[in-house]
Amino acid sequence: MNEIKSTYTHKNTDELMQHISESLLNLGFAPNLKGFTYVKEAIYIYMAKYHEDVKNSDVLLSIAQKHSVTASSVNLTIRKSIELTWLSGRLNTKHKMFESSYIDKRFPPTNSEFIATMVEIIRINLRENDKSVG
Repeated sequence: MNEIKSTYTHKNTDELMQHISESLLNLGFAPNLKGFTYVKEAIYIYMAKYHEDVKNSDVLLSIAQKHSVTASSVNLTIRKSIELTWLSGRLNTKHKMFESSYIDKRFPPTNSEFIATMVEIIRINLRENDKSVG
């Protein structure tokens, strides 16, 4: 597998990572969990490679290599973080876009569903911020 590289510049990368962090915190994610870092990095990779066909397994492997763990460990850690946030009641009531994305609100979204929805939420927020500035 080729390493997943970003097309963002250093300044843009920092700003985007900050925006992703703020979005996750606003949804109730606990920043002290490893899953917070892994989810943040996965969202960033998908945003950086938005127009490319990026496989979930490649994203997990890229994050795993960076943190010297296995891809399955990254996947499980992300899953547990989503479940903890979802089951706490913060995630499914905090953001209307998540509420309307799933039929059965009793169960958390899959990792892929969560990350894809977050990419869209953040893209929309960034577009709205750009319009309000310019």
